Amino acid sequence: MEHGDTIRSLSIQGKNDEIKALLLSDQSREVYRFVFDKREATAAQVANKFDLSIQHASGMLAKMWRQMYLRRSEQAQGSGGYEWVYYP
Repeated sequence: MEHGDTIRSLSIQGKNDEIKALLLSDQSREVYRFVFDKREATAAQVANKFDLSIQHASGMLAKMWRQMYLRRSEQAQGSGGYEWVYYP
């Protein structure tokens, strides 16, 4: 089911809280546009671009992933750790 169909169905059922959970804030829309234009981005890149903490940027990206606005994959870092890379 696509977002539009989901929102329409929830609206008919009177479930406004669920509708709000699917919608992006103004700042999240800006971040989404940034990821869309770059074709991929990490939390560090988003944090740098929008002057956010890495934790805040990471939380925003993870939420958009859970809402199915973004896809992600785990990528190894040179330091031996891993980070999520987000894609539209």
